[in-house]
Amino acid sequence: MKVITTSGRPSALVRLLATTMLYLIEQPATTINPTPDFHILHGATDAGANGHEATIGGWFTTHATPSKDQVFWFSTPITKSAHPWAYHKDNNPQRAIAAIELYGTLVLQQLITHTTASSSSAITVKVRTDNKGNVYNVLNYKAKQWPNYAILMELALQQHFTNTTTSIRHVYREHNCWSDQLTHRDSTGFNTRLRIHTDQLRWHILNKTTTHPPSAS
Repeated sequence: MKVITTSGRPSALVRLLATTMLYLIEQPATTINPTPDFHILHGATDAGANGHEATIGGWFTTHATPSKDQVFWFSTPITKSAHPWAYHKDNNPQRAIAAIELYGTLVLQQLITHTTASSSSAITVKVRTDNKGNVYNVLNYKAKQWPNYAILMELALQQHFTNTTTSIRHVYREHNCWSDQLTHRDSTGFNTRLRIHTDQLRWHILNKTTTHPPSAS
């Protein structure tokens, strides 16, 4: 039998998984109310990008059939200084559009839980997106590329600590017009008092895992 005398460095994905697990282990134990109140909210997200800039937009509500002026909403530029991972491919955010759209889903989940969550609440977030690939990623918690898998790991942690379930489904672009409008930074028809800004969001591991692309080795 051949004896292996050398060892390789764990892959980038394995290292990121270890970072996520270690973070989870080090956190204080949380107690979940065995009979929580359930809140069901729904919303949608989208992202738009060209060769030099990108924007995410989305909305959410508890109304079954809301009008545009009844929903909470956001429209956020994805800048290189705040989101370097979106520009890692030739400084072109359009080449990272799938990751940016996935990040929009994460932001929506965060905004909903920050707006409605309490220690005695369980929240089901029904999200719509026109990126079919991201639907599969979120439902299966699988992604092959960075930073997509880093964003998914953050989403999993957010759901764990906020007692949240994210239910996501695909819709065609023509049925996602409100979110698409917000990615063009057009807030016509939306209530400015219901706008939510995203600059105060806090992440568990996302900043650590998306600052630089991981090495291939």
